[in-house]
Amino acid sequence: MATFTKRIGQRGIRWEVRIRKQKHPTLSKTFSLKSEAQSWANEIELRLQRGEPVSRPELRSLKDVLSRYVRDVTTKKKGAEPETCRIGKILRHEIASLNIAKLSPTHIASYRDQRLKDVSPSSVVMELMLISHALDTAKNEWGVNIPTNVVRNIRKPKVGRGRDRRLALQPQRSGIGG
Repeated sequence: MATFTKRIGQRGIRWEVRIRKQKHPTLSKTFSLKSEAQSWANEIELRLQRGEPVSRPELRSLKDVLSRYVRDVTTKKKGAEPETCRIGKILRHEIASLNIAKLSPTHIASYRDQRLKDVSPSSVVMELMLISHALDTAKNEWGVNIPTNVVRNIRKPKVGRGRDRRLALQPQRSGIGG
């Protein structure tokens, strides 16, 4: 599972460890000493065997994931400005400080219920979709070890049907005797 590569560069000899396991993202880290690299690899492999979540150190909380999502994904979207505002609202909420590995559907449902007191159901649904997409992006593209997308396991609020706008034609007046 672990592959050790000796790298010689400007900083001297460095050891790169790459851990690959089926159904898990590839993990890699660089060390100055081979013994440090081996102990880190042993620790990570043991955690993977136990089924414990192993995520990248730079993306531990929902706040970290959403911050990177704004930087890497949102800025390339056409609706970047409103989406950035939505993410800002989520980041100011206490749910943002939770560790991704400990995030549960209960936390998301609690967030949903609190937000429904302040905003419309359609706004809450958009925020939940945003969290869900950020978690999927982190898992699939950034290699963060997220077992399941917890947003998919909760009930979304019902959204109203919206308005039915139709053009009403008024009878034309004749120009005679007006």
